Amino acid sequence: MAGLHVDDINLIKQVIEIASTRGAFQAGELKAVGEVYDKVTAFLAEIEDNQKKADEAQQGAPDTPPEEQPPTEPVEVVEDTNPS
Repeated sequence: MAGLHVDDINLIKQVIEIASTRGAFQAGELKAVGEVYDKVTAFLAEIEDNQKKADEAQQGAPDTPPEEQPPTEPVEVVEDTNPS
């Protein structure tokens, strides 16, 4: 199954940059291309920011394992056979 990954979106950004540098877009297309470029750039910046936050949280996490919880006993369910 084909999927879209962050690397693919970064490639889209690069293609837009190269194509605009080479004059591939006409004047009437520049606004739409610019809006897409801005959205892609903002999305990539958000992904990068989220990754940095996750990395910082991972580095700040203690190396000790969480406290062990006592094992739970299985609970037996008994149906009431006496109608009240």
